[in-house]
Amino acid sequence: MENCTIFLTLSTYRDIIYVSFLQSDEGKERLMIKSYKEFEKWVKIEMIRQELTQRKLAERMGIAYPRISEALHGRKTGLAFIVPLIQELGGNMEEFEEFLEINQIGR
Repeated sequence: MENCTIFLTLSTYRDIIYVSFLQSDEGKERLMIKSYKEFEKWVKIEMIRQELTQRKLAERMGIAYPRISEALHGRKTGLAFIVPLIQELGGNMEEFEEFLEINQIGR
């Protein structure tokens, strides 16, 4: 597999977002999330793409909106919401395997 990095600029956050991809054998790019920082960036990108605020996302998931922030920052009170958050935003669980395993989430 070949590594490459894609840079996305989000003026809303005045930050450059670094997203790591792996080139799969089928030629498709596969996102690899390995840390809370990468997870947080992925969630923010998806929320912007889907035009969601944390409150709207929480409403859609049927949870209190502080749980979103807690999940993004790896707080114990938010850990149970990480997998549902990935699923709600349409994430591919394979892309989060290493992140979930390293942080012992969803066991």
